[in-house]
Amino acid sequence: MFTKIVILGKIPMVFLLYSGIFLSLILLGLYLRAEPAKEVEKFDAEKIIASMGTGNTSVFEDVRDSLKDIIKKWGIHGAIAINTAALRHSKYGIYQCHVIMHLIGHEAVVYYGTDYGAVINQRIEFCELGYQHGAEAQVVYSGGDYKDELYKMCGLIQKKDPNAACFHGAGHAFMNDSLDVDKSLKLCDDLVNEKYTVENMMPCYNSVFAELTNLVGGKDGGTGIEYTGGPPLSIGNLTALQYCSKFGDRYKVQCLFEFSGLGINENSTSEEVTTKLLACSDKNFEEKFEAACIHSVAAVGTQHELAYSNTVRIPKHIYTLPKALRTAYIYGAGNEILQYMISGVPKDWNAFCNSFSNTEDKKTCTQIFANFKTENHN
Repeated sequence: MFTKIVILGKIPMVFLLYSGIFLSLILLGLYLRAEPAKEVEKFDAEKIIASMGTGNTSVFEDVRDSLKDIIKKWGIHGAIAINTAALRHSKYGIYQCHVIMHLIGHEAVVYYGTDYGAVINQRIEFCELGYQHGAEAQVVYSGGDYKDELYKMCGLIQKKDPNAACFHGAGHAFMNDSLDVDKSLKLCDDLVNEKYTVENMMPCYNSVFAELTNLVGGKDGGTGIEYTGGPPLSIGNLTALQYCSKFGDRYKVQCLFEFSGLGINENSTSEEVTTKLLACSDKNFEEKFEAACIHSVAAVGTQHELAYSNTVRIPKHIYTLPKALRTAYIYGAGNEILQYMISGVPKDWNAFCNSFSNTEDKKTCTQIFANFKTENHN
């Protein structure tokens, strides 16, 4: 009798358990019918860009200022996709795009740490290598034995592309941190070892002067924000040719390649660019230095003009310059046109090249675009 009582006593408990589960399922079904499921937000770079720049700030400022949140939500790849959409929809030009890529490169090293394979597994060539430069700069800022870390990153970059150059971002970091040109150039030289020669350091020297241009120009090159209290550095009333001539031969041309564009920005007129170009034709300096100056001004002027234009307006006096100086102009402007195209923004390079009546000039120009394949850069 005792055994039967125990068995009969268990039956109501089992029944109640299954009844409770059944009732819960019914109630859950009723809730789901009454409360529609919320859709998971889909990533749409173009939609995100369309929502920006509607207030008192520009699209560029909105992308820049929300970048950490974008990366937190959509990752490094998402941030690059949003920047790509902004450039391709002419929300800003390649200069602003380059700044954003710089910032994404910095954040990528924070995001991935020393997993440099993951860091460089992005579209590095987009917007003039800004991503790579930012990543290299962040490696320097991360402290420790940054030289070995730079070599590791460079090794992976060159494994991906044997023709790739390295250390440009390091020069930016050296100069931004020290505010001392000579010290920064020395830090570039300290990167020379049995594998990387002085010739490999040209991008590093170049970026020291690029950062100097930002500092003297009064705008933080890493963010595009003007420095409060004015420019941190000044060179007085010296022209680029005069200033750069004080450096040794290994640095002088790299100085002119960057520093000659000082003062040209997205608000500069074609007349202001022309004035800068004319200033490069200073007979007190060797032709190769005049050429470096013209190359720089042509590049910076074209970079900003193409933000909202399909082709380049060439100053008339360019056609009357000696051949070496015409060639410098063609390479300076032509390579900026190419950079837009590599980044997926079509530009009328034919109109640019065909404006030169000299056969050799035209050939020089068309060769810049000879190896470009649209399908490889979309």
